[in-house]
Amino acid sequence: MPWTDEHNAWERVHKVYSALFAIHQEQLRLGEEYELVLGLGLLTWQTPTGQRARRHLVVADAILEFEARLGKFTVRPHTEGAKLRPELDMLDIEEQPARAEETAKGSLVAAEDDPWEKGCVEGVLQALVHSINSQGDYEDSLEAKNIRASAKPIVEYAPALILRKRSAKGLTETLKRIKEQIENGETIPGEFADLAEIRPKDNREPSDEPEEANAAFDGEVFFPKPSNDEQRRIVDKIRAASGVLVQGPPGTGKSHTIANLICHLLATGQRTLITAKTPRALQVLEGLVPDELRPLCINLLGSGQEERRSLESSVGGILRKNEEWNENRAKQERTELEDRLRKRREEKAKVNRRLRDIRESETHTQSIAEGAYRGTAARIAEAVNRDRADYEWFTDSVPLDKACQISTNDLRSVLAALRQFTPERRRELGLTWPEAMPSSERFANLVKNAASAIEEEQNSAHGADERFADLLARNNPPVIETIRNAFSSFRDTRRRLLAAPHSWMNDALRDVLGGNSSLWHELLRVTRDVIASIEELVATVDETRVEFPDTTDIRSLHEDARKLKEHMENGGKLGWGLFRPRPVKERLYVIKTVKIGGRPCSAVEHFSSLADALHVRIECEKTWGFWKGRSEKVEGPYALQLTALKSLRDALENALALEELIAKCGEAISQCPGMGEPVWADESQIERIVSSCRLALARIRKRLASEEIQCVEAPISRMAAEGGAHPVTNDLLSIIRSRDMDRFAQCANRVQDLEKQRQRLQKVDEYLSKLRRLLPQFTKSMEQTCNEPYWEERIQRIGDAWHWGQARYWIEDYIRQEDVPALVKRAKQIEDEINSIIAKLASLHAWSFCFSRLKEDHRRHMEAWQQSMRRLGKGTGKHAHRHRREAQGHLNECREAVPAWVMPLHRVWDTVYPAPGMFDVVIVDEASQCGVEALPLFYLGKKILIVGDDKQISPDAVGLPRDSVHRLMEEFLHDFHFKSSFDIESSLFDHGKLRYGTRRITLREHFRCMPEIIRFSNDLCYSDTPLIPLRQYGPNRLPPLEHVFLSGGYRKGSNNRTINRPEADAIVERIAEMCDDNRYDDKTIGVVVLQGEAQAALIENQLLERLGAEEMERRRLVCGNPYSFQGDERDIMFLSLVAASNERIGPLTKAADERRFNVAASRARDMMILFHSVTCDDLSASCLRRQLLDFFENTKPQQIAGIDRDELERRAAQDNRRVVNPPAPFESWFEVDVALELLRKDFTVLAQHEVAGKRIDLVIEGGQARLAVECDGDHWHGAERYEADMERQRQLERCGWEFFRVRESAFYANRKEALQPLWGILDERSISPQRRQNEAHDEEPANPTSSSIHPPLTNDRSREVPPRRPATATESKCSEYVNSQQYMNVSASDIQSAIIAVLMEAPNKTRTKKSMTSRVLSKLRIRTKGEPWRKFDSRVKHGLRVLADKGIIEEYRSKNERVRLLREEIQLQFSCSYPRSATMEQRL
Repeated sequence: MPWTDEHNAWERVHKVYSALFAIHQEQLRLGEEYELVLGLGLLTWQTPTGQRARRHLVVADAILEFEARLGKFTVRPHTEGAKLRPELDMLDIEEQPARAEETAKGSLVAAEDDPWEKGCVEGVLQALVHSINSQGDYEDSLEAKNIRASAKPIVEYAPALILRKRSAKGLTETLKRIKEQIENGETIPGEFADLAEIRPKDNREPSDEPEEANAAFDGEVFFPKPSNDEQRRIVDKIRAASGVLVQGPPGTGKSHTIANLICHLLATGQRTLITAKTPRALQVLEGLVPDELRPLCINLLGSGQEERRSLESSVGGILRKNEEWNENRAKQERTELEDRLRKRREEKAKVNRRLRDIRESETHTQSIAEGAYRGTAARIAEAVNRDRADYEWFTDSVPLDKACQISTNDLRSVLAALRQFTPERRRELGLTWPEAMPSSERFANLVKNAASAIEEEQNSAHGADERFADLLARNNPPVIETIRNAFSSFRDTRRRLLAAPHSWMNDALRDVLGGNSSLWHELLRVTRDVIASIEELVATVDETRVEFPDTTDIRSLHEDARKLKEHMENGGKLGWGLFRPRPVKERLYVIKTVKIGGRPCSAVEHFSSLADALHVRIECEKTWGFWKGRSEKVEGPYALQLTALKSLRDALENALALEELIAKCGEAISQCPGMGEPVWADESQIERIVSSCRLALARIRKRLASEEIQCVEAPISRMAAEGGAHPVTNDLLSIIRSRDMDRFAQCANRVQDLEKQRQRLQKVDEYLSKLRRLLPQFTKSMEQTCNEPYWEERIQRIGDAWHWGQARYWIEDYIRQEDVPALVKRAKQIEDEINSIIAKLASLHAWSFCFSRLKEDHRRHMEAWQQSMRRLGKGTGKHAHRHRREAQGHLNECREAVPAWVMPLHRVWDTVYPAPGMFDVVIVDEASQCGVEALPLFYLGKKILIVGDDKQISPDAVGLPRDSVHRLMEEFLHDFHFKSSFDIESSLFDHGKLRYGTRRITLREHFRCMPEIIRFSNDLCYSDTPLIPLRQYGPNRLPPLEHVFLSGGYRKGSNNRTINRPEADAIVERIAEMCDDNRYDDKTIGVVVLQGEAQAALIENQLLERLGAEEMERRRLVCGNPYSFQGDERDIMFLSLVAASNERIGPLTKAADERRFNVAASRARDMMILFHSVTCDDLSASCLRRQLLDFFENTKPQQIAGIDRDELERRAAQDNRRVVNPPAPFESWFEVDVALELLRKDFTVLAQHEVAGKRIDLVIEGGQARLAVECDGDHWHGAERYEADMERQRQLERCGWEFFRVRESAFYANRKEALQPLWGILDERSISPQRRQNEAHDEEPANPTSSSIHPPLTNDRSREVPPRRPATATESKCSEYVNSQQYMNVSASDIQSAIIAVLMEAPNKTRTKKSMTSRVLSKLRIRTKGEPWRKFDSRVKHGLRVLADKGIIEEYRSKNERVRLLREEIQLQFSCSYPRSATMEQRL
């Protein structure tokens, strides 16, 4: 059946797609430890030593690119070329043919690095198999066959993509070159000599004293990004020493630090190499380096097109910059920037000093308003309050030193304007009309295009068949074009053949078109066979003169000559006389009568030449016999006859090729049901079909022109159908439908007039806005009550009110003290400007150093590289491999002109030609992963910075023969004092500890994980120098820890094949739920299995089936072991323990296990979920699994008990504050009063809360969010304490903490106003009072593209997956949802009622505007998605506008757009069966 064929084809494609996706995921997991190659020539052989070899003999480097959006995989040659090469290393040395690999390598040069140059590759494969064994066979098969290995080697073409362990050839070649250089007397770099325990000649100990400072920089640190003391110390260390060790535990900002270091090193003219074991740790660096410096830092991270774009950007950037570079101008700019930097630092010092002075001034005595108000600011505030009742309607703050700035006449004019622009008039101008509409010219063009399409249809009707045209028009244009092109090609080819100079062509065409071509096919076959059999002999035969009697039968002579040839080739002799062999006697006449070149036949060569000559003559005669009557025989040399036969063959092939064109026409026309095949010999029928295709295409263009006008009409039609549309919208819709171009222009002018009226109204509002900025409260009151009669009197008394406001202004001005928030903001701006100036300075210095090294030869090679890359294009052309090789050659020549290279370790050995100290500084990230393969870095760099963590995964020694390694160590390192450091499990970080232990810098500030998450690693690995978790969480924080126990979990398999299917199923189900829940939008996800490898593959395969490749790529969803995530992170991490009680559980207690668990438990930024099938009772007390499970079970989100309000109220009321100190832990009574204000609103308050070793006065908690409150009172602790407090605040703000500072004078002047901003901040961060903690929080809306309903997130961290049960009747009723097709039947009043109900249920009667549509849908029990959801969203927004106009709700902006319920007397009760209007109920 057809559908089964389609399904089988789909399954075959899906199988290949899944295999490619598996390779893609493996590359993400394994990083650069593995490589992808294209293998050609599969060898199957059982060697003489009994080993079975089954590997490809020729390989080429490849890359696999995945475009998730398109679901498209592309396999390309590697960015550095395919490097087509033979590989025989699978064979033992004695089994490798001598020089076969070198010979094959030389032969492959002819392929020009193109693996699909099949002729060349096959020749090499045949030569290789025969060199391995003379009996070997080569088979040209695309797919590998299941051939059993035998003593006879067999090579199949069998191309295959292979993901394999990366070859160490690059490292080996590098070591060989280093060895040669040292043997040739090259100077050994100091660090490399120290590695080999070669002491300096002067026997000088390494020093930590700083080198002589560079006068040009005077100790400047070019860090464009924020940094802490430890990060800045690295620069000091690297200046002083040749090696520095940086211990960077998980999430401590290593990449951020390295990016800063790159900028500094570039700015100070140092050539730098940044490398790591895998590219994962390096990929983030590109985004962290400032844009100005990015071209100087080339990234070779093996990501195909991304790497090419990086190279093009860098080379192009250097060339462009070089063209415009002017060193004198750059020097001037540097001078100006240095001056700006000095000024900004001076300004920063002044602003900070001013802030400190303001803070200190709280204790000073003041006198204002001619002595009417005296005392400290707090006391003056109390006096101002005394007169508040007389002028409390004047609530604005006015300057102390200025007279009233508003005249009574201006105010009367404003009042008249407010009364003139009535709400009705405003409402009219608030209606909607089309804004994005085409111009009159554009609309006229659309109408003309439609008319032109109609005319084209009429012109195309000539010669066309209407029935055919109608049938064709039902298809897509590409189908029609295919039919047209096929028949046009047939017609043109037939005409061309009829014009051919062959007399037999008409007969051949008649037979071919009539389906009677068998005779001609036979004639073609015979001709081809003869040509093939004589082609190589003709040249020799024409040069050979053969003489024999005319009476001789040439066929008998040919046979006798052939037998005599075989006789002699088999070792026979001609003999003489009676002693001639029988075969010779029987054919003696050949020797006596036949002459070759005038001489009798006496040697095997003579008989061979005779047989060839007779064969050519016989075959030619036979062929001309077949062509008799069709073509005249060509006389003369056989070469001439061969040429004539080839001409006949080519002409006949062209004639028979019409059959293929007929088939293509038939195939094309089969796509159009109802059309039959024409009479192929009738050209008029062919022409009719071509004309019909043109007519069908013209009709389609006509339809498209009409649809384009419809695209203009549709949005206007929708706007007219919705509420709130201006009448001009309907007029415009009518005009478009009538295609009236003149009226369209008139209507467009009317829209412009309305827009002008709206702009005039805006000007009035702008004037009001200015007034509002000066007197905002006064203006607001006047706007709301402008029709009240008392405004004339208030305007008349505005001068008196202003004078009272001045007194109040002083205290407010004092509270602001030059606007403290603005000063704080300016201080932050200055800090940002300083960082920006440093970045620009770094850029100028770096480019200056770059161009001082850039030679003309480098520039030319860069230009040549660009030209080669342009010729390369997409890399798919015929000469792509040559262009790629040329580009790589040019790049190699200009490497030293680029100051910074970022590449994984293996690319260093593959691309860098080693030279001692070729880099000024080598930075190695994730050095704990690098083993002995990284040691040559000591040779390449003058200085080395080793960044890593020995508490994370170290080099993997699995499968390496430890005993053999130890024997080699004893043999070659017997005189080394520290030879154990070269063991296979020793890392580069271990070497760094050995050599630079006194210069170690430890990064302790942890920025990645939630504090609860990183606690496991802290307790496990860093208890001696604990990490300081600084990340602050927002109001929508996910529960950081959760563990899911699967009571039915079980383990099967062993070693790496161990799986726990219930755990895998549960993880897949949970991830699928998250992907459907918008609360996890943009969250990246990873899965770590803590035992074996098979579990990860099982989960990944299920996720691919469940989510698809695009979603997995978007989520960066990788399943693997801890090694797969070293140097990486995800927002959410799933951990699968795998172990189950049905199998023995061996304890994990080794140091390597500890490192694995440390990595696994420190990858999650927001949330970590452990799935386990065992309990603590099932595990050994010393097992790391138990420690992890115990951590999940016993760690709770950080929540600290609050303060007892009753006791604090009693103490505040009864204690004599002048004598008695405030209760512990408060430091002042001012803190007590602020805390009481918060406690009276039922907030949870923590006093003197410690964070990162520092204390915050008050912290307000709201379940999953916190806010810091600092109380600035008249207790002054001195300048040093103030500076320390400010530094602490800046540190915590970088980590996400938000601070609110309240001054004592402002608080006592007006507690409500002083704390009013605090309530808004608390609301923005969803920090609610305790009484609302159990109410529903203001979550984000459900996913509008999904119809799934998910439970809200809770703080529960542990759950057991329960068995499923049927829903009860009550649950079924409550969960009953309306079909999405009914959404348009909901009335406007139902929507408005649902809006009010949603707001009434919210804390503070406010919701985000973005969430309202989904909440209303949920309230109305409607499920919908896609376009219906968007239409309903428009109706909800209209309902919001209607309710806002009625004054029931208001829309406002906080950190996001929000909606608040104003009239709380509207009470609606909603239950599970939401009461709808009668119409709604009837429709449902």
